[in-house]
Amino acid sequence: MREALGNLLHLFDWPRDLGCDIFGDCKSIEDFMVKHDMNDDQANRALRPAVILWAFAGLMGIPLAVYFDLLGGWRWPPYNAIYDQMMVSVYFALGICAARAIRDPIRHSSFLWFVAISSFTHGIVMLFHALHDQMHLNHLLGDVWILAGGVSLAWPLWRSRRAR
Repeated sequence: MREALGNLLHLFDWPRDLGCDIFGDCKSIEDFMVKHDMNDDQANRALRPAVILWAFAGLMGIPLAVYFDLLGGWRWPPYNAIYDQMMVSVYFALGICAARAIRDPIRHSSFLWFVAISSFTHGIVMLFHALHDQMHLNHLLGDVWILAGGVSLAWPLWRSRRAR
């Protein structure tokens, strides 16, 4: 498991640049955090895949998921086409802004913090409702996963900020 995670993280080329193996020579969480602060170039490399994913999700993924709802995990009853159009327009705007942030994500850190925090809180609220009412359990396969997107942006942003 450890080796597989290390290989996955090395795909993005940032753990290698930080001076210690992602697990190996860090004796405590404080040691890990100090050794893994990022400069802006490292943060940009770590953020870029997540920002590309958010751009794609906003421009294509979420609109298609909401309109076609193939897994049954994107629409909340009762169905309302106006609500769907509003959600798609908000995520489409997010996708446009994320596409603009791809080249230099750190320069757009306020926007990315907004995406991270709003996605996480939105996901937590949806997770609560999906677990609270069995009728909404299928949302665990659909829109609840969005809370992970908040973490994918917040972690490199937080570490870059600590390094400044």
